[in-house]
Amino acid sequence: MKRRLTLWFSLIALLVLILDPTTTQQGAAEGISLCIRTVIPALFPFLVLSSILTNVLQGNQNWLLRRIGKLLRIPDGYESIWLIGLLGGYPIGAKCIADAVSQNRLSRLDAERMLCFCSNAGPAFIFGLGIHLFGDLRYAFLVWGIHILSSVVVAFLTPGHPYSASVKQTQWSTNASLAVNKAVKTMAMICGWVILFRILITLIHQRILFILGDKMFPIFSGILELANGCSMLQNYSIFSIRLVLMSGFLGFGGLCVAMQSHTILSNAGVSFSPYLPAKITQAAISVIVSSVASLICFPEEHIVRLSWILVSGLVILAYKLVCHQNSSEKVLSFPGEMMYTNSKLHTR
Repeated sequence: MKRRLTLWFSLIALLVLILDPTTTQQGAAEGISLCIRTVIPALFPFLVLSSILTNVLQGNQNWLLRRIGKLLRIPDGYESIWLIGLLGGYPIGAKCIADAVSQNRLSRLDAERMLCFCSNAGPAFIFGLGIHLFGDLRYAFLVWGIHILSSVVVAFLTPGHPYSASVKQTQWSTNASLAVNKAVKTMAMICGWVILFRILITLIHQRILFILGDKMFPIFSGILELANGCSMLQNYSIFSIRLVLMSGFLGFGGLCVAMQSHTILSNAGVSFSPYLPAKITQAAISVIVSSVASLICFPEEHIVRLSWILVSGLVILAYKLVCHQNSSEKVLSFPGEMMYTNSKLHTR
């Protein structure tokens, strides 16, 4: 069935390329320009530094990192993955997790759990667009604070405790040339997805915009690709709508980032299945917190934001129920240790 769907999708895409080459070429050109002007300058330095910093910081007994690890239930020595993912932006967190698993430093059970909250938007992206959208640095700080809080809440909602104590540790490498080589390969993959999604957004804008309308198209674009969706929020004149939608977009990250993360994780043999439910939940948490904040900062349109809060609350409840359902396990007691089986997420 999957092969048949892939075949039909490929044939339809090929037909579109033949019938409308001008639009697809325009989208590809815009995607390449976006990569050169924004994506590569913003991400490439972080890709290199994250690889080096992760190797240096993992295993570090810094008291602040250990406190963060205890709070988020991250294995000792791996707290830096959350911090670097938060500072580096999408998909740096997923890349750090994949690297740790590939080098046998992090168990796949822990990797799947950490994937739920360790891949986040970076401050460079948030402040760059936040000042552009709001014209006030305070609102950019508010959006970033909401994003960090939503990541922490997802960590609390996701069941599981550290399991990597039994993983064999290997010698850490801080080879800068190796970090650059990995960063170039990852950057090429990211740019490929950005260009592909930009073509898709351009085709939809040219051919299907009349169905969505000017007000719904930014939301649709934000679900597909984060940067395009956030930049289109200027279509809304009300600041509170910009605040809520930008917070939701940042929490979800977009399907383009999801595909980037999927490619990175599949190369390391890490399951992608927890990612999308967790990101949808993080988006819902962001919408709730930003809606409450906007009710205080911008008191108009109560009914709209209250409905957003209600829907987002149902999403969070569903995530919690699914997590508990999937965390059923058999516990076998041995002297000095516990072995957990039959669980996609390691829980206690």
